[in-house]
Formats: sequence, structure tokens, C-alpha cells
Amino acid sequence: MRSTADPVLGGLLRHWDVLLPFIVYFGQRRGFLEGLVLSILTSHLYSLSSTAPIGLFVTYYLTVFGLARLVSYVVYADQWYSVLLLMLGVAGLSRFCLVLLAYGFGHQIPVMFFRGMLMNSMLGLFIYWLLSQVDKLTYKVPRMNIELSKNSL
Repeated sequence: MRSTADPVLGGLLRHWDVLLPFIVYFGQRRGFLEGLVLSILTSHLYSLSSTAPIGLFVTYYLTVFGLARLVSYVVYADQWYSVLLLMLGVAGLSRFCLVLLAYGFGHQIPVMFFRGMLMNSMLGLFIYWLLSQVDKLTYKVPRMNIELSKNSL
């Protein structure tokens, strides 16, 4: 979608990380093995269709999955503002991770920090919401939903 829309939209979506919202959702709302398998498969397909060294995007998206998984133990993103902040934070951290991982693979990627962060967080919020609606339609139970009762305090 991004490559076919590029001539029409004039590069507006060029800095959008397509898989970032999906990988963050897998880390937040899926079990560990299910999220890991989905992350590996989608990132490997993305890696095969790119010109980057094989394994770069798999390593990158597994790092993003790990970040989202670690954040899920502290923040369960279920409100629009928490999802937006989650996407904004992970998008910012992932930009630095991509540069470091590309350097480890012997390539240089410029840090497109602010342009990509805003686009990723806005479109990520929408994709995160769509995936949660699909989960509701398929009766998928969220991975973790902690509620404290009055007696637990």
C-alpha cells in the first residue's frame, strides 16, 4: 500500500513504519508465543520484500516486540490516549534501535525521528483500534486485564 500510494501522495507515507503498529499490538495483546510467531512471520515477509540485509528487519521488529512486551507489564494500553502515548514512545525508541541494528549489519540508516514518529503514532492509533475491533468480533480475550477490587487495597 505504501509503495503504490507514494506517487499519488507525494511521499507523505514515506516515513511511516508499516509493521510497527501490528508488532506493538502483538506485544501488548497477544500471548508470548503467539505474538512471537506473528512477529517473526510478518517481519520476515517484510524483510524479503526489502533491499535491506536479510535478518535486519526481523531483528528490528523482534526488538520492537520485546519493547512492547516489556511496556505491557507496566502499561496496558486500552484508552485512546494511552495507545497514542504507547505508539509515540515505541516509535521514538524504535528509530534509535533501527539505526543501531543497521550499524551492526554494516549499513547506515539516517535517523528520521520526528517525521516518522508523528505519522506512526497517528496511523498506529487507528490500526491498533482496528485490531482491537477484530478481536472483539472474534471473541479474542485480551492477554492481561488487571482490575483491583475494593477489598484488595
